[in-house]
Amino acid sequence: MNVIISIIIACVISVGIFSTAIFAYQYTIQDGKLIEINETSILEEKFYSQNFTGKKIFILGSSLVSAANAEDIQEYLLKNEQDYEVYNLAIASDKPIKRLNTIENIIKARPDIVVYGIGFSDIYDQISMEYLKSEVSLPDPRHLFAEFMWYLEMNTELNFNVLSSTRTVSFGVIDNILQKGVINPRQHEEFMKQDTFVNTPFFTYHEYDRTLMNEKEIEMQIKELPLTVINPPEKNKNVIALKRTIDILQENNIQVIIFTTPYNKLFYEISPNYDQKAFNVIVEDLSKSSNTKINFLHGKYNNTEIWHAHDHLVVNENTTFYSKDIAKIILNELDK
Repeated sequence: MNVIISIIIACVISVGIFSTAIFAYQYTIQDGKLIEINETSILEEKFYSQNFTGKKIFILGSSLVSAANAEDIQEYLLKNEQDYEVYNLAIASDKPIKRLNTIENIIKARPDIVVYGIGFSDIYDQISMEYLKSEVSLPDPRHLFAEFMWYLEMNTELNFNVLSSTRTVSFGVIDNILQKGVINPRQHEEFMKQDTFVNTPFFTYHEYDRTLMNEKEIEMQIKELPLTVINPPEKNKNVIALKRTIDILQENNIQVIIFTTPYNKLFYEISPNYDQKAFNVIVEDLSKSSNTKINFLHGKYNNTEIWHAHDHLVVNENTTFYSKDIAKIILNELDK
């Protein structure tokens, strides 16, 4: 018992030190107000302050929409006589409650259309209490860290985008060491190479975004996910924030188009987080409250050779259909 208590105390102290470091790194105080200083907020300020011309489409969402190529969508629309400048404004680890904080900047940029991609992770809003109670054995540090990050992201407005790629790569490095005992520096350098897409200002792509996961790897990833719950619309703060965002956009005569983001079929088969009934309730409520059709892509792609993660399409020439499908959704809405 003393050993367990000591471990818990050590974990609490470690988490406290970690939280303080992240807070100090990411926020500063100016005129008595907390000011976020992460790279994404700087990029957002720069992007929204430019003088836009012509008709524009903004694609909003988390990394779940990052595989959508703004340039490909724009070209497809142009071939169909729709001349728009398309921007993919995906932000890693984004949530509707965070995106709502930038709504004034979005309005000032005056997009003609906002396309919002939503997935299960956008509407999870807490870890299951049953799951926490069932964790009676000694905690896995990796799971403890993931759950702590999830809790902070869900229950505060702190932004952890700065850690998103670092966290992923760190876990990859740890797994590689445990499984193989060594990491080739050149392989790690290749893994970390960065790239950007045209008109995608807030998201940086790495080699691992282009790296396929096989079914076994995806299955292991899904089983490691913390068990979460989807609260009903009236109690779900991310759904409330999303509805508020849509209301504000529509009040400013900005057309809103919504689609659900793709998930690997294994997510539906083995994930305890898959709650289609709860998801359907959210989607139906969102459609009615905003008078907006929901376009479904979350169960459309069954090919197993196109996934970088259970909820992320790999970013390469084999997934250009995703951009084409989003372009078709936009065209269908424009034709109404």
